Amino acid sequence: RTAIVLLLLVGAFHALALANCARGLSAPTGGFTIMDTGAPGALLVAPLTEEALRFTDRHHLPPFLVAVNGHRVADLPDDGRTLGTRAAALVDTRAGARNRFTLRYRDGRRVEAELTAQQPVLHAVVSGMRLGLLFAACGLLHLLVGLWVWWRRPGDRAAEPLLLTTLAAGLNMGFVFQHDPASRIIALVPVSVAPLWGVAGVYLALAFTGTASRLRWLIRSALGIGLLLSLLAMVTTYLSARGMTTFVSLFGAVRTTIGVLLVLCVLLMGAVCWRYSRPPHPRALRRRARMLGIAAVVAYLIPSLHLVVQPLLNVDAARTGSVALDLLLLSSFPVLVGYAIVRHQMFDLRVVLRRGAVYAALSLLVSLISIFLVIAVLGKIVRPARETLSPTVIGLW
Repeated sequence: RTAIVLLLLVGAFHALALANCARGLSAPTGGFTIMDTGAPGALLVAPLTEEALRFTDRHHLPPFLVAVNGHRVADLPDDGRTLGTRAAALVDTRAGARNRFTLRYRDGRRVEAELTAQQPVLHAVVSGMRLGLLFAACGLLHLLVGLWVWWRRPGDRAAEPLLLTTLAAGLNMGFVFQHDPASRIIALVPVSVAPLWGVAGVYLALAFTGTASRLRWLIRSALGIGLLLSLLAMVTTYLSARGMTTFVSLFGAVRTTIGVLLVLCVLLMGAVCWRYSRPPHPRALRRRARMLGIAAVVAYLIPSLHLVVQPLLNVDAARTGSVALDLLLLSSFPVLVGYAIVRHQMFDLRVVLRRGAVYAALSLLVSLISIFLVIAVLGKIVRPARETLSPTVIGLW
């Protein structure tokens, strides 16, 4: 029942995020979307139109927003809304209106971008937010693996813990298109799930090796700590997004603490799996434990360490390339687990050729139909702008 309830909640979140995205793509825009990052006073921008995209293609890293139509972001008064919401209110979205953006790149350069308000263009949105979409695809891979095992082998003692772990991963890497106050609140949900992801991973390792029933106190203690950190993460991220400098230190401390918790959870997963991958445990259990331990440590250890190291050393993740590395490593977990399922029957799955072929064909058909419908709907919603674009563009990304 717990898994079903959580599955419905996660499904509702993704449905809400998709509806929010469709609503945002149907509304006129000033050229950029302004995104809260959670870091105090830091707003990123991404292109939504052809005009903005032509400029941003010449730059690889997203810039920070300094001013909108002559109003400095840092000087905006706090009215209870996030900084991104206040900055977005300064943009004139009437058709044909011109907006001026002052942008700052990570190397210190400042540029002025003057863009015409028009309808968003789908491929510009995808290009400008490709990193967020790639993380969302990685989360979907996690979720598909968890659903496959839980649906096909519900009697396995680790099937439900794996589903809980992949649900947390899929939610943590969820994509939210920030275009209005409601969407900026929705974006707080993925931020708060990271601690629970680590706790679910520990539960998975203990259930996988058959020790969960003997160590319930450890699971409950970790869950309590995870829930507390989740609440703190949501509150401090929201207050920091409002630009409240009082919470700068608390925001950094909570993020570092979450990173430490995740590192400890990954190490605990690895230690449990390593212990049960050696004699005198049965050979089948040793193989299961070894495969899970390798997948967890390879996929999660370095991204968790980045959460600890980057705030302490004030490292820009985008410039160092650690974001791309994290994405690659996180994607390895569903790949390794999927390989272990097919090659080594990790969850005692018996792949029957006939049923497997029918299931694969049906899954592919449903997926293609779903993708076609989404593209068709977005194609109707997002109409390319028909105006001739000005060659004098000074835009973003």
